[in-house]
Amino acid sequence: QWMAAPASMRAVASMGAFDVQEWIDTLLMTNAAYEAEIVAPVFTANADLDRVDGACTLISLAFKFDATTAFIVRDAAQEAPAP
Repeated sequence: QWMAAPASMRAVASMGAFDVQEWIDTLLMTNAAYEAEIVAPVFTANADLDRVDGACTLISLAFKFDATTAFIVRDAAQEAPAP
């Protein structure tokens, strides 16, 4: 399920940063919610702009993903036992 980014997120992204919590909340409403829960702490821990109450709320866009079309997340509990 693809969703357009909220207008506020697009505006901040044009400045080279985005609101981490808003981005996570948006991803949690898609069929990638499980993956969003896994990567959320990485983005939250690396937020580096707009300090509010001792924590940064924005993350700068200083990274790029090339040729990443999918992620595979494996859960050992769901794996079939080896024959």
